[in-house]
Amino acid sequence: MAKIVVPKEQLQGFKVIPAGVYELRLDGFKPKLTKDKPGKQQSVNLNPQLAVVNSADYNDQHLFENLNVGAWYLHDFVHAFGLDMEEHEAGRKIPGEFNGPDNDPTQWTYVGPLLGRVAKVRVVVKPNNKNQDTSYIDQWYCALPACQEKHSTRLQR
Repeated sequence: MAKIVVPKEQLQGFKVIPAGVYELRLDGFKPKLTKDKPGKQQSVNLNPQLAVVNSADYNDQHLFENLNVGAWYLHDFVHAFGLDMEEHEAGRKIPGEFNGPDNDPTQWTYVGPLLGRVAKVRVVVKPNNKNQDTSYIDQWYCALPACQEKHSTRLQR
């Protein structure tokens, strides 16, 4: 019988990215439904797959963000990649398309102009729900030329 051994440091997860300003590349999305909560309608977390691109110590390290489709800062996310939200008959939407069955976001594939783009963000470090230091995105910096919209700051209060 084969034994699979993994070094302990690989089981500890990613290093905490220190507070500061970083550039992140969007490699894709891994959407999934939010957890069922009594009295609340399920929605979709887009779970963008983001990787640091401007740091010798943290290049290609992933930084996680849920980014719910109903998030009030969705336009901040899109603007940080230098694009604007697209007009849609029901409102505004992320540029591009999510292809797949409507009832199963885990099967969706994103096709659009955000892939491979780079955004500038401010990262903070805070304890998570297990009281472990974790890196969080605190601000998406707008890269849309001549933008006059108000953008969110201090997302992680």
